[in-house]
Amino acid sequence: MPPRAAFAAAGITDLVAITYTTAMQYNPAGGQALAESLQGYLAKCGVSLTINSYDWATFRTKRKEEYFDLGFYGWAGDNGDPDNFMNLFASTSGVASMSHFADDTYDRLVEEGIRTPDGSARDDIYHQLEKRLAQLLPCLPLSHAKTVCAYKPSVTGFTMHPHRLEQARRRREEGVGPYSSSSPPNSSSTPRAAGMTCSAEMRNG
Repeated sequence: MPPRAAFAAAGITDLVAITYTTAMQYNPAGGQALAESLQGYLAKCGVSLTINSYDWATFRTKRKEEYFDLGFYGWAGDNGDPDNFMNLFASTSGVASMSHFADDTYDRLVEEGIRTPDGSARDDIYHQLEKRLAQLLPCLPLSHAKTVCAYKPSVTGFTMHPHRLEQARRRREEGVGPYSSSSPPNSSSTPRAAGMTCSAEMRNG
């Protein structure tokens, strides 16, 4: 069914969104521009989107108090571990989820992932979590930021730290961590890549 027809069949003609105006590391343009883009897409489908925008500090309060159908949010990985993303949607967490999402299967898998050592069994758990999110859609991923850096062509064998380049520099100077002289960039001690994702969440209830 085409999007316009799907919205019409569901009786959806008007939606309210809440977003932030502050530039964030996962969305330097700020949530206002992102919400306006979605507003344009929805208009083509016959749906009017009202956008309520606030600075970051106010947004953090308003998202708990104010009615909305769509909420814009994002997350930057802190430590490179997949739990740092997947745990966000556990009902016991509530750190980033604005959709009131709750699923016993998802919660159980998150707990299993925390207890399971690194390896193929743990990887499989997080693949299951990704599939569960894709199936239930508590959020709609909109973008994934890239972390970039510049270096001279003469530099070889360099692998950028996934989330803190300055931290990597200090570790190298101190002779510890994945970029020390005793631990080459491609060794097993290199942390998993962390990312930055911006999403929109449809509120349930």
